[in-house]
Amino acid sequence: MKKRSKVFLIALIVIVIAAAGIALKARSPDAVPVTTEKASYSPLRSIVTASGNIVPHKGVDISANIMGEIQKIAIREGDHVEKGDLLIVIDPEFYRSDLRREEANLASAEAELALSRSKYQRAEEIYSKKPAGPDESLISKEEYEGLLAEYRVAQSNFNRVTAQVESARTNLGKTSIYSPIAGVVTSLNVEEGEVAVTGTMNNPGTVLLTVSDLSKMQAEVEVDETDIVNVELGQQAEVTIDAYPDTIFQGFASEIGNSPIISSLGSAGEEAVDFKVVINLNDLPPGLKPGLSTTADIVTKSLERALSIPIQALTMRSAGKSKDG
Repeated sequence: MKKRSKVFLIALIVIVIAAAGIALKARSPDAVPVTTEKASYSPLRSIVTASGNIVPHKGVDISANIMGEIQKIAIREGDHVEKGDLLIVIDPEFYRSDLRREEANLASAEAELALSRSKYQRAEEIYSKKPAGPDESLISKEEYEGLLAEYRVAQSNFNRVTAQVESARTNLGKTSIYSPIAGVVTSLNVEEGEVAVTGTMNNPGTVLLTVSDLSKMQAEVEVDETDIVNVELGQQAEVTIDAYPDTIFQGFASEIGNSPIISSLGSAGEEAVDFKVVINLNDLPPGLKPGLSTTADIVTKSLERALSIPIQALTMRSAGKSKDG
């Protein structure tokens, strides 16, 4: 009987301990599963990501230096041109007539100058001589100075008209517009019969066309103001172009803009402030077109050997006091 009571007591103790364990587990929070990895050394990079477009290394917007109707367009968009090739002709008739008129004025001014020079030289010759006798007729000082003044006015008028002839000749030459560089016509903004307008201090003139050197292309991206402080000239960059999604192009930052690019984010009045960064690219495919969308990862810092663990091995815990504190 004593043996049976002892066995019953042991069984009761086991049941009580098991029940207490179950209750304690029910009150404790669920355990958080984590992934563990061994820390190791590996390369580590800090990058700034920005988007933009492919642009030519050199492009020239060509505007008219004189106003007039476009009489002839000698090229089409996409044409390759050499430096000095004829691009556009503005109707020259007005400027040709202006040159003829100024040339006629110049001929008249030249004749007046020749006559006044002859009169002055004769007067100077007489005025400089001493009288041989009381009856010899001499030119008065007033007459001499009057002829000198006429000569000087004629000389000034001749110089002025000569300058007007040169100006008219220059304007006539501007009616033919030639390519300043070798390249491709990447945009043509006018048609024959339209009027080319010259620019003023407050109003830009008509951009007739753009010629770009497509032999060397680059990426032009806009970096956020919070990241631009970390970007420096010469930093390496990896660039992807939407038209070539499976290729990463290597390059480096060759230019950092100083003027902010401000754009509106919506109706709330918020603005985004970015800065232009130009990236020179290597080993580009032939036939790459300007304007293609691109994304650049600019490496701002890098370590060849950094102690690291996978991000999935980390877990966040809620803030609280430690058991000891």
